[in-house]
Formats: sequence, structure tokens, C-alpha cells
Amino acid sequence: MAMQRGGNGTGRRRFVALLSAVGLAVGLSAASIFTVQVISPAPAFALDNGLARTPPMGFNDWNAFGCNVSEALIKQTADFFVSSGMKAAGYEYVNIDDCWMTHQRDASGRLVPDPTKFPDGIAGTAAYVHSKGLKLGIYEDAGASAKTLRGRSGLSEALTVLANGDASALVVAKLDRLARSVHDFAGLVRIAEREGWGIVALGLGDDMTTPTGALLANVTASVANWERRIISLRTSEALAQRRAAGVRLGRPRRTQRLLTASGLVGPREPPCRPSQTN
Repeated sequence: MAMQRGGNGTGRRRFVALLSAVGLAVGLSAASIFTVQVISPAPAFALDNGLARTPPMGFNDWNAFGCNVSEALIKQTADFFVSSGMKAAGYEYVNIDDCWMTHQRDASGRLVPDPTKFPDGIAGTAAYVHSKGLKLGIYEDAGASAKTLRGRSGLSEALTVLANGDASALVVAKLDRLARSVHDFAGLVRIAEREGWGIVALGLGDDMTTPTGALLANVTASVANWERRIISLRTSEALAQRRAAGVRLGRPRRTQRLLTASGLVGPREPPCRPSQTN
């Protein structure tokens, strides 16, 4: 096909259209000749030791029951795992998430299960779950809110031990468990520097006695402070929207009475999800 140079572009557009049509025809012809072969990806590299074939699979009571956990609830859950086929499908963990103990330790300083909620104790409850071929998980958080440092007896005791020279470092599992306030965290750092003891966050593998460790800890503390504030803001906004929509928040009283009468849960407790361990 001939095309004049310097024209108005009509010939060029026709030439391009012709090439596109030819290319489409060639493509269709090629598709009729060649077949597509699907190649399976190579298997993932992992130890063939039988471990972690699936994610941890089980039940955690907090989201559905909060502090209304009891021995009866945990045993009933274990029974259901077996009878429903969930155990056979790989569900094996029945987890007690907080609110299972009293607020006073025994004479030996050990945690004490709530005798009303767990009349057989944690040992008896665990024995029952194990008898079903399942595993029992347990968690406790008896501290005060991490919003401030006040009223946190465990932290106060630890600071006293440090001040007396009986320890050389304050070790925390996670930095945001120590403080979710930049102001409070900075105050603890100043005390540590003044008195000569260190702060170690195991979750970060962070030793704040080093310059890099101190930098990482301060960044983490700022993020923890932001997280606390954004969670509070989102929760307030969500609750306001629900109230505006006419939703009555909280468990209906009749449902609570039925659950209490059935023995599955104890009397309702105030929603106090502590976020700081002692």
C-alpha cells in the first residue's frame, strides 16, 4: 500500500488499521496452531516434619463472651468440637482468654482461679479438655489500662525493685505493654537513664542501652500512642453511628438472664478489657 509523506494523516491511519487487522489474523492463526501448557509451580521449601500443616485452629472465648467465661462454657465447647466433627477437621485448641482468676494471689504468690467460674480449677478444666483429645490454651491480663502509668501495681513493684538495686533492667514482652503514651514512655526512659538501669523489649529484640535500640523504641512508642488514640476514635465513632441508628448497645437483659440461668456464664461483669499486664 502506498502512502504519501506529508499528507493529512488519513493514509497513515489506514495503514495502521491494516496492520492491526493483519496482526489479528496472524494471532488467530497462531492460536489455532499452538496450545497452552500450564506448568505447576514448584512446591514450597519446608521441613517435612509433620508440623504446622495448617494454621492454629480452635476457639477463643473473648470475642463472643468477654469476661463471661466459665468452666461449663469451656467444657461445652470441647464437647461440641468432638460431636460436630470440628476436631476431626483439625480444630484442636480451646482457649480461655482472660477473666478466669480472682484478683488476689494465694499465700505462695500463685494465681488463683475463680472458684465460682471454675469450681474444678484450671487443672480440672484442662484435664477434661485433654480427655477429648484437645488442647487447652489460657491467657490472663490483670493489669490496669495502659493509657497512663497510674494504678499499675505490677509496674510500681518493678520500679521499686529497680530503685533498690535488686535488678538492672526492666524487661517487657512488648513495648506497647509498657506504655502507649509517648509522655509516659519518655518519663520511664528518663528515670532509667538517671538511675542507671535499662529497658529491654523482647518483642523487638530491642536493647535500649544502645543508640539504635533507643531510636527504635521511641519510634515504636510513638506508633503505640497513635494506635491507642486511633482505636479510641474509631470506637467512639462506631458506637455513635450505632446509637444514631437506634441500636441498643449491650447484651439484652433477657438473653443475659437465660445464659446465667443455664449455667453457661456467670453474672454479667462490666466491660473492662485490661490491656496491660502486671
